[in-house]
Amino acid sequence: MVELWEAAVTFLLFPVLTTLSYLADIGMLSKREPKIQLSAMTHKEISYYEMKVLQKYGNGLSDEQIADLLQKEFGQEASRAAYRIKATLGAAKDPLSRPPGSAQVYPSPSEGEKEQSKVTTIQFASSSYTVMESIGSLEIVVERSGTVDEGAVKVAYKTVDGSAEGGKDFESTEGLLEFAPGVKSHSIMIPIINDADLEKDEFFKVQLVEIVGDEAAGVRAEVGDRKECEIRIIDDDAPGQLCFQTSLLKVAEDRAEDRVVQVIVERRNGSRGEVGISYKTEDDSAKSGMDYEEAAGTLTLKDGQAEATIEIVIKPCGRYEAQEKFRVLLEEPTGGATLVESQERDTATCTVVIESDAEARDRLDRVVKLMHMNWDNTAKGNRRWKEQFIDALSVRGGDDDDDDEAGPPSTFDYFIHGLSIFWKLLFACIPPPDYCDGWLCFFSALMAIGVVTTFISDLANLVGCCFGIPAEIMAITIVALGTSLPDTFASKTAATQDPYADASIGNVTGSNSVNVFLGLGLPWLMAAVYWQSQNGVFEVKAGNLGIGVAVFCCCALVAIMVLSARRKICGGELGGPPLLKWVSFGVLISLWVIYIVVSSLVVISNLGPCDR
Repeated sequence: MVELWEAAVTFLLFPVLTTLSYLADIGMLSKREPKIQLSAMTHKEISYYEMKVLQKYGNGLSDEQIADLLQKEFGQEASRAAYRIKATLGAAKDPLSRPPGSAQVYPSPSEGEKEQSKVTTIQFASSSYTVMESIGSLEIVVERSGTVDEGAVKVAYKTVDGSAEGGKDFESTEGLLEFAPGVKSHSIMIPIINDADLEKDEFFKVQLVEIVGDEAAGVRAEVGDRKECEIRIIDDDAPGQLCFQTSLLKVAEDRAEDRVVQVIVERRNGSRGEVGISYKTEDDSAKSGMDYEEAAGTLTLKDGQAEATIEIVIKPCGRYEAQEKFRVLLEEPTGGATLVESQERDTATCTVVIESDAEARDRLDRVVKLMHMNWDNTAKGNRRWKEQFIDALSVRGGDDDDDDEAGPPSTFDYFIHGLSIFWKLLFACIPPPDYCDGWLCFFSALMAIGVVTTFISDLANLVGCCFGIPAEIMAITIVALGTSLPDTFASKTAATQDPYADASIGNVTGSNSVNVFLGLGLPWLMAAVYWQSQNGVFEVKAGNLGIGVAVFCCCALVAIMVLSARRKICGGELGGPPLLKWVSFGVLISLWVIYIVVSSLVVISNLGPCDR
């Protein structure tokens, strides 16, 4: 006897479990970060999530892989229908099935492009040097990059006077450097003249003035950005004065990891004796602990040491266009040194500006463009109701023309298409989720599921009647397989393509809530209301339900124990060593067989003479 309250509770379990499935789907029942709608975000907001992807998987990702991982890690998860389609068609075309960090294949460059790429660049290794007057001679390195192993390159250089004069403070030098194929660097030696005069710091320059590439080898040579190098000569007869090398230092953040910035402190107009100076950082728009790590301490420069560095850690924050800045301050010099006085700039303060990386910004623009292309294609497909009918009439649901990996449809594909075309056209009548915010699609799909379930149930009863198989056995075999097997494959696809099992659990829970609590609770509720209004009671023959439920609960308990043991042995419910996987498979399949066999034997043993 099904009372009204029992029918109501059974039916109400449907919205309860559906709500729990939704909460699990958006991440509210776990510690993982909730899924978000990336398509509604700005470049600045997406930049933060791109930084998290790069920190987790590294910088060696293509634009397509970053777009895929952004959608997989933070975007809204694929729907239950999407997992059903993947389970049916296979996941070969699914970009999320490609392992993070795997190689993306691109077309090889043409011969013309290869010729244009033969460019070699010559430039100084550093744009400035600071030396003591007593150093003797200075070695300046010139580097070659780009196409290095092909062709010879010649470059001319010369020194140019500044406040330091050739012949008095240094020996004027000029010459020609020849880079043979494979040679990546050459050195220029410049003698520095030491005198006893007490004088201020002086400087001169070395320039690259002419470059010639190997035209016969097709190598074009060019001078890089560091075509000029400045050398500052420090007099070593006084303690000297201290200052920052520059008052403004710009640094691009690294989105994947912390970046260490070196702020250089110079010692000018002397280098005799050991001196020291205190330093500290000061917040501006950049805040310590969030944008950079606070630094404070004392720098010590030994006798003859011309410069020292302050190392500051810049933290990744996923900046897109914004700039943040903070300051580094010098104070309280010791050992006879003083701070440099200048009317042009504050030499005791260095402002550090943290910028977004231009290359990373361009990459994010490309990634967002790729993601918008995917979103636009999805939106177009949903808006075109007629395409559902075109796909229904096509073998493989419209994928037969563009599925290069699977090849053309086989005879078996056409056979299955012929058998299922009626159902394909029937379900093509379900409107896409663009109407009424998806509610029309939702209720239409529920009605269609009810029609299919009714059809399968009646067909199973008819087959059972023809072959003399009891209806209860048909229910736990044919009917159960017909209504639950698609969910099994969809859950398997969700489990293998998702970092969490939430999609699988949500799929199973949602399926059971529709099949059982809606399919059973709604007619029970209607019948209970009707019979109560007639002063009667709604009766349902229990039959062998009690024994079947007991056997099922025992098998379910064993299955849970197997999953718990797997988590302790190999750290997860899925995967693991091959032997353990096959043993788990055997145990779980045997549980299903035991349930079918025991339940069937009970049903057969309780059949009366007229039922046989």
